[in-house]
Amino acid sequence: MNQLLAYLTALIINVVAWNQLQTVQDQQLAILDVTQPGFVLGTHTSWDSEMLKYVDKQNSIGTDSPTDLVALSDIGYPYQFIRSYVLSDLTRLMNDARAAKLDMRIVSAFRSYDTQQSLFNSYAKRYGVTQANRFSALPGFSEHQLGTAIDFGNGHSTDLSDSFFYQPEGAWLFRNAYKYGFVMSYPKDKQTYTGYIFEPWHYRYVGVDNATALYNAGLTINEYSDREAQRLSQWLESARLVVGLDESLPVSRPILP
Repeated sequence: MNQLLAYLTALIINVVAWNQLQTVQDQQLAILDVTQPGFVLGTHTSWDSEMLKYVDKQNSIGTDSPTDLVALSDIGYPYQFIRSYVLSDLTRLMNDARAAKLDMRIVSAFRSYDTQQSLFNSYAKRYGVTQANRFSALPGFSEHQLGTAIDFGNGHSTDLSDSFFYQPEGAWLFRNAYKYGFVMSYPKDKQTYTGYIFEPWHYRYVGVDNATALYNAGLTINEYSDREAQRLSQWLESARLVVGLDESLPVSRPILP
């Protein structure tokens, strides 16, 4: 009788846990595939997984390049390219910045694997590999290769430096970029986490809803992704411990009579 009661209790808990997981998935809250790191903060679309792809010093995107790159000709940069779904919000950003009498410029957008390799090698030759690693990504590890990252600048200086943060264009971006779907990838207080120096000029497009959520939370893309991975892992482990009343009962799906 006790064994039957334990089995029925585990069965009920397993079904409830499954239904809760399905509800989370149906509501598209913190959807996370831990085998392909990434996340969805806002409304899910067919390109979310690409837009929010996880890339940092440990996670490479290989030699892949986007197939939907478009030139930024309409905003004055015919030799710079970005993914097609970024163009509308980037155009809004540039137009609004110009309307605010700012000298906002695009220094760099998409970079191929080969371009990033040449760039990193030149920095490594000039500053040494260790120093270059602090401000430049190895080929395959750069957000620019995603086709959704932009290095912004202005007419005051052609050099990318942290002084940009205190100039009108940098200050405006810091306050407003999320309204156009962009987030600062390497903030000043996240250097230990990101592995890169403070880069107030480097922004990555993640969509307006996602950027707003990240901005309000004060988190980087990968920081949020890592926290969600940890949270989901803890939730699943808790479910396993509960259902563990009977080790033969799987957690991945409900047990049906």
